[in-house]
Amino acid sequence: NNWEDAQINQYVDLVGDMFTELIKGFFEKDEEKKKELNKKMVEEVFPKFTGIFEKALVANGGTFMVGDSLSLADLAIYNAFDTPLKNVPTVLDSSPKIKAARARIEALPKLGEYVKNRKPSDI
Repeated sequence: NNWEDAQINQYVDLVGDMFTELIKGFFEKDEEKKKELNKKMVEEVFPKFTGIFEKALVANGGTFMVGDSLSLADLAIYNAFDTPLKNVPTVLDSSPKIKAARARIEALPKLGEYVKNRKPSDI
């Protein structure tokens, strides 16, 4: 329905906002500034977005971001934390529902197999 479509778009856009912040540090040439940006990611940006996503997930029952089945919102959030988890393994420690949602996605036979076998990427 339209309401769920709007919610999905909202979460996908929020992932885009988080990614915009993430790539600033990734492409920064100045090492001092890069260090500063990465610190900001860990201390401000990740907590902001994990808080938003965790709260929304809980509000929707704790299983899916929108509605009662897997959506683009769930996949976008799953993907958004791949790079952060490589660099900051504790990034989701205060977000048990997001961690559980990631585990559910990885447990899906075809999707889990794809994720496990896809080529590694820096971003």
